[in-house]
Amino acid sequence: MVAMKVGLQGVPPAAAAGFRFLLASISVLLFAVIRRARLSVDRGLWPHLLALAALFVVQHGIFFVGLNLTSASRSSVFMFTQPVYTVLLAHFLVPGERLTPARAGGILLSLAGLLAVFGERLAGGSWTMLLGDGLVTAAAVGWALQSVYMKLIIYRTDPFVLSWLLLGDPITLPLLAGLVLVTSGIALVNRIA
Repeated sequence: MVAMKVGLQGVPPAAAAGFRFLLASISVLLFAVIRRARLSVDRGLWPHLLALAALFVVQHGIFFVGLNLTSASRSSVFMFTQPVYTVLLAHFLVPGERLTPARAGGILLSLAGLLAVFGERLAGGSWTMLLGDGLVTAAAVGWALQSVYMKLIIYRTDPFVLSWLLLGDPITLPLLAGLVLVTSGIALVNRIA
C-alpha cells in the first residue's frame, strides 16, 4: 500500500493500475509458458471472462482512486476486510459454501478486532479521507465478488488462462491506452499553458 501510495504521487490512478497489471500479466504468462499451460478458452466462457474483467477493472479503478484520497495505513485496513465479504457472498452464491456458526463467529471476531485496534484512529479524518475509505471498502467488496465469481468458473479453464486474461488483454491494453491519452493530454495542457 505504501509503494502504491507513493506511486500515485507521480502517476494517475488508471496508469498505476495499468503498470501493475502489465507486470503481473508478463509474470503469469512466463509461468504459463514454463508450465506449458494451454492458453485457449472455451467459447462459452468468454461472456464470463468479460464480465469478470469488467468487474476487475472497476474494482481496481475504485481502489486506486480511494487510495489516492486516504492514507496507506487506512486503505490497508479497509481493503483487507475482503475475506469477510467473500465469506458472506459465497454463502449466497456458491453451492456448498455455507455460513456456519464458526465462520459467522470468525467474521464477528475479526470485525470486533478491527474496531478495537483501529476504531479510534479510523474515526478521525477529513471528508476526503472518509470518501477514500468508502471507496477502498467498495473495492474490497468488488474483490470479494471477483473471488466468488472466479470460484464459480475456475473449473472451466486452466487457472493460468484465467489469471492471464484478467491481467492481460482485456485489462492492460485499455489501461495503457488510457495512460497514453492522459499523458498526451497533460503534455498538451502544459504546452498550451
